[in-house]
Amino acid sequence: MVQPSGRRYVDRLPGGLLRSLFAGRWLPVIGAGFSRNAVTDDGRRAPLWGELGRLLAVDTPAADATSPIDAISAFADVYGRSALVERLSELLLIDALEPSQAHLAFTRMPFDIVLTTNADFLLERAYERQRRPYVPLLGESQLSLARRPEATQLLKFHGDLRHPGDLIMTEEDYDGFLRRKPLLTTYISWWLLTREPVLFGYSLDDVDLREVLAVLRDRLGRMTRAGWAILPVDADGRTSAKFARRGLRAIVLDDNPDADRGEVLEVFFTELLTEWERRAARHVSLRTDASTAELRRG
Repeated sequence: MVQPSGRRYVDRLPGGLLRSLFAGRWLPVIGAGFSRNAVTDDGRRAPLWGELGRLLAVDTPAADATSPIDAISAFADVYGRSALVERLSELLLIDALEPSQAHLAFTRMPFDIVLTTNADFLLERAYERQRRPYVPLLGESQLSLARRPEATQLLKFHGDLRHPGDLIMTEEDYDGFLRRKPLLTTYISWWLLTREPVLFGYSLDDVDLREVLAVLRDRLGRMTRAGWAILPVDADGRTSAKFARRGLRAIVLDDNPDADRGEVLEVFFTELLTEWERRAARHVSLRTDASTAELRRG
């Protein structure tokens, strides 16, 4: 896939953001929009966040179909949390979806930590396909475990559908998140203090992460690290404007509103990995040259 302009997608990134990548300071944040790239064998896709609310509201007429959290909360209130987990598993096609090429390209990147709000298992399956080591983190009890330097930490801070006790989906879950999970909140805050969040397929509609970012902006002011949202396309500019209102800089990769989002991301991550490896090879070469010179001087 080549852009009509002949430019690479990676060239859309500011130089400072690329330097942050090479320095290991990116904090990728993966949202539900990223899962939309995955398809089943018969061509089905998981619903986006807004669609999920409308689908659940079918069974709960009193729910606000335009508010996913309201629809999810109403469903749980009427049918119970067990039924909610079962219905979400059906709607999100948990057993049928396979990682997309965009997932596989992303998991080739040597990130040491990835944050995700997704309750599915597409990232896990993608890492396993690549035979890349990863450690899923859910809840607070795992935070004290020693880090494996060769493995990517996959921090699922909204839990997943195999661990319904840690699942953050309803109004009650969101309202009590910061209070009930202070260690997890502190852990996420530390990463946001030391890294630059880079969002993929994430709308930032979740109250909990917005609150953490708001606290950091309030306390740090101009010293708050920059946050970024990588958008494959943005047909009308509304998504970019939305992120700008929330203090994030949006980068649109392809100007063609009809471009395939999954293909754009696949090419982008492939280009990004090439740049990363080229930089790493250059760094090794410079270190080798410096060591050789030192030996000659000795």
